[in-house]
Amino acid sequence: MPITTFFKLVEIQTKLASLFPFLLGTLFAAYYFNAFNLVNTLIFFVAMLIFDMTTTAINNLMDYQKAKDKGYKDEVNVIGQEKISEKLIIRLIIGMLIAAMLLGILLVFRTNIILLVIGAGCFFIGVFYTFGPIPISRMPLGEPISGLVMGFGIFFIAAFVNVKDPE
Repeated sequence: MPITTFFKLVEIQTKLASLFPFLLGTLFAAYYFNAFNLVNTLIFFVAMLIFDMTTTAINNLMDYQKAKDKGYKDEVNVIGQEKISEKLIIRLIIGMLIAAMLLGILLVFRTNIILLVIGAGCFFIGVFYTFGPIPISRMPLGEPISGLVMGFGIFFIAAFVNVKDPE
């Protein structure tokens, strides 16, 4: 798959929404706690970016699979537009999910177990936002839940991974 098609699939232009709380959390840790850990910050940034791309790919796949309108499926959704194999997309999603998880587990070892609980909650909400028989996005509190994870979760983790002794 060409990189331009991949970027369309993961809607790379929307990743700025994750960048803002990441930068705020990192700057907060640097200012308030006088703490900045470059390695942890870079690991979290890459994990966050990969996971954000994963959730967008899941969203596009679910929209494609559940579409009833052939025009939408073939002409609007990137999977139909670019004629991407669903199996390829599923493999990409699984690969990106595993990569983000491994980076998250590495961060848990570099910080502490609290991050595992927080990260697992964020992963759960991110994956099930659009996946499953009744996705979180279809529930009345779907957007507020997503907003909390995107706004506060990313901010908190970005600050947390920078604090020298989070115990």
